[in-house]
Amino acid sequence: MSFSPEQLQRHCKIILNSRRIRNKIVVLCEGKGGVWDLKGRPSPQSYRRMAQMPDANFYNACVPKWWRNYRPEFFNCGDRTDVLDTYFTLLQLHDKDSTNSYLSPEKLFAIVDLDLQLKTIDDYLFPDTEAIFKDLYTQAKVNPKNATNHQIWVTGFIYKESYFLFPELQPVFDDFSPTPTPMYKDNPALLQTIYIDMADGISNDANLRDNLQRASQRLRYCSGLDCQGVNELRDSWINEFKRA
Repeated sequence: MSFSPEQLQRHCKIILNSRRIRNKIVVLCEGKGGVWDLKGRPSPQSYRRMAQMPDANFYNACVPKWWRNYRPEFFNCGDRTDVLDTYFTLLQLHDKDSTNSYLSPEKLFAIVDLDLQLKTIDDYLFPDTEAIFKDLYTQAKVNPKNATNHQIWVTGFIYKESYFLFPELQPVFDDFSPTPTPMYKDNPALLQTIYIDMADGISNDANLRDNLQRASQRLRYCSGLDCQGVNELRDSWINEFKRA
């Protein structure tokens, strides 16, 4: 559900009028929240609830505890388009009337999932999400030399959840004993099993098939992958993983 023009204005004004963003980093992210998800009258106080909702709670949990003096304020803003619309509208409203705004424009950031579909961005240093990705990341890692160029960020993988599926993270799962134990197919979760099943499902992904060329460009640094088709990518991906 996307913002109507009226909702967008209301959403942005609530953020701008929130005293908790004074001199703080503000990060806009995807996720349910905002004026259409809150019960009762939306206000800066009621917007605090969004900090406990995905995706805001996810990113908030990723901030190191020792960084408490610099902890950003996270705001859910709907889908990718809504996040970007909120970003630019906040800047416009602040520029129009900064006396009624607690925002520090240089501390405003947005982060959206990379996705396979391209999203164009008007009036920004980079023309679309793919251009941001190519400049911001080198071999799936943030390029620190270029990071200062970006106030709109995309994730390094298609979705933020992908960061937890590296098979190399299995020891973290082994050492951490949550209740109940994470299960996958009626067995304790093993990232290697999940990883292989994901790779095996590549050939059934219509979204990937439609955007294979874009995906292959992102993977060009990975030696041994065959991106001629989804079946070839699946087979070469699994073979390379088993050989590693």
